[in-house]
Amino acid sequence: MMNLKRNGFSQQDFTLDSFLNLMENYREEWKFRSELHWKLNFKFFYADIVVLFLPNISTTLGINLSKFPSVIFPIVAAILSLIFLYFSIGVAKRVEASAKTYSKLIKSLPPNLQRVSILSSDIKRGKYFNVTLDPALCYAMFLSLFVLSIVMIVYHLNA
Repeated sequence: MMNLKRNGFSQQDFTLDSFLNLMENYREEWKFRSELHWKLNFKFFYADIVVLFLPNISTTLGINLSKFPSVIFPIVAAILSLIFLYFSIGVAKRVEASAKTYSKLIKSLPPNLQRVSILSSDIKRGKYFNVTLDPALCYAMFLSLFVLSIVMIVYHLNA
């Protein structure tokens, strides 16, 4: 099951209940990290959009931004999108580590107690859906804002 001897434990030290409790704790950790990841992603994304479009909506909000050159906002948004991408990928990797730890515990169960994998022959075309979307969506969200920021910088410089 696990290599616990080097830590002073043996498999006999774990009852089924304690093993299932351990699995539940890892599942809760994964769930917490996943929820945190998406909450942070959307907060970062919306903050970046607000910075990017602040000159366009400032009159509607009653904010006077005439002291600042309008090109500064897409520059800040481009920098923020790269910083947010870095942090978002870091959190996604932590979610992935939690998921792999949980999967490792599942694989240590007897085969009749393991969940069916999406790669199983029982699930048609499951291999096409065996993709971790967290990093891909992070890249899509923040790199699209980065590209949009660059387009707006070029627009402001040529205006």
